[in-house]
Amino acid sequence: VVSLQVEKTWMGLSDEEKARKTVEVELWRENADGTEEQVRDDDGNPRTAVLNADSNWEATFENLPKYDLSDSTKVSLYTYYAVETKIDGKPINNQEFEVSHENDFLANGNFVTHITNRALTELTVTKIWKDNNNAYRTRPDSIRINLYQSVKSQSLYESTKNTLFDQGESSDGSLGMPY
Repeated sequence: VVSLQVEKTWMGLSDEEKARKTVEVELWRENADGTEEQVRDDDGNPRTAVLNADSNWEATFENLPKYDLSDSTKVSLYTYYAVETKIDGKPINNQEFEVSHENDFLANGNFVTHITNRALTELTVTKIWKDNNNAYRTRPDSIRINLYQSVKSQSLYESTKNTLFDQGESSDGSLGMPY
């Protein structure tokens, strides 16, 4: 038997905001042939775990079969991982977060899934033209907007800039970006 440790990290939320959150994850596994399936309990319900501040944003699925023994002619290893499905009881596709999963196989034969949620923020950009209402017909058909993120305590003008958004079509619009 093996286990799967699930670890959660939040980015872009205060400690107070994180303390009010609850996340649900589902247990999945990959078979040796590459097919994936949701792991269910004896009653046919998906195996889930709840992560929150009280659990230190961690959970463990234990006593998982290491091998697929359904085919008597071969023995195959399972690979386990967790998928975040809900935040505060709502499906994650309706949230204001970018969710990433990283799955690892540990030396002791067990598995770990690291889940990171980055809070998204919205930014509205308006280009104000100072060209006398395009009197000389020099206004381009489109403009490019590059949005940069600076790391705290580092200057925006250092070489540590990361391009978060590159918009080349609109002169006015809303942008969703990771915090």
